[in-house]
Parts: sequence; structure tokens; C-alpha cells
Amino acid sequence: MRRRAAGERVNDAEVDWPHIAEEIESMGRAEQEQLISRLSVLLAHLLKWRFQPDRRGNSWRLTILE
Repeated sequence: MRRRAAGERVNDAEVDWPHIAEEIESMGRAEQEQLISRLSVLLAHLLKWRFQPDRRGNSWRLTILE
């Protein structure tokens, strides 16, 4: 892909386009799932911080700061 983007002639038979597309889509899904997971933890810790002040811990604070 880099060679082709640089204008170099590339034999399409050498490139596994369906596999490349699948890898890119998979990376996008994994990043989206990670974002949802991290946002869920952040929201939970923010709610706990707000509504359970007597149980505030370093873990919650570090998650919120991060």
C-alpha cells in the first residue's frame, strides 16, 4: 500500500486486498470496543466518586485523572 501510495507500480496480484481491508476494519472495531469499555469505567468511577464520597479511593481518582 505504501509503495502504491508513493506512485510505484505494484502488481495487484501481489496484494491481498480483501485481507488488508479485513485487518483495517478489525482494528477499527477493536479501537471502538476499547473506547466504549474505557468510557464505561470512567462513567462508573465518576458516578461512584459523586455519590459515594465516603468510599473514594485512589483507583477511582487515577481513572478519572487518566
